[in-house]
Amino acid sequence: MKSKLHRKGIILAGGKGTRLHPLTLEIPKPLITVHKKPLLNYGIELFFKHDIDNLKIIIREEDHEAYANWRDSYNDLLAQGEVEFLEESKPMGTLGYIAHRLKEWVGRDHFFVTNGDDLKDVDLSDMLAFHERGGAHATLGMIKVQNPEEGGSLLLDGHLIRGFFEKQENPPSNFVSAGIYELSPEIFSFLEDSIREGKEFLMFEKDLFPRMAEEGKLQGFLFNGKFFDCGTFERWEKAISEWNK
Repeated sequence: MKSKLHRKGIILAGGKGTRLHPLTLEIPKPLITVHKKPLLNYGIELFFKHDIDNLKIIIREEDHEAYANWRDSYNDLLAQGEVEFLEESKPMGTLGYIAHRLKEWVGRDHFFVTNGDDLKDVDLSDMLAFHERGGAHATLGMIKVQNPEEGGSLLLDGHLIRGFFEKQENPPSNFVSAGIYELSPEIFSFLEDSIREGKEFLMFEKDLFPRMAEEGKLQGFLFNGKFFDCGTFERWEKAISEWNK
């Protein structure tokens, strides 16, 4: 019998969801539902499906009670893996908490990071295999869209990403980041100066990926499954209408 792998994954669930106010003044964005199920559940289930079951979920300290109530409702889901909630006492960006608090936990292992407030249909096992073959230190899940200026657009050279441009006019291609990353521990070497300087607020999109792209250490994994970022009421409604239909 094949032994089960226990891979590591991080879910970013600390965003404010300002474009969904006033709804997200009452409930964290990752806990809004599609087909009666919180977005966070979809992310956890995606990880568990591919044996990524050693999870850290980063949330805002002020959302403690909301996530405590959520945990009470989904104990059966959480029991399928090792899941720990980590609270940011102040905003540290998409990368800051990982860089300052989780480097030791990562150790020498590859690990996934995903946004906790969207829906994506991606084969993470294929993505991991692609990452291991490619030789880059980071692999971004990417999709092709009609409006790349609204996301992290990518300048591609084959499978390599030579430029990462966050919400830029006149983007270089129609390929954008889908907010799912497979990372090697070598990424932390790109952050040593920032950490040494005491910079706590760090962003994948500004402090890591552009530099890695310049040095040829960033690659893209194209997937054709559905993707919804649920960042506006219009997109959330579209997800409800089209997810898994």
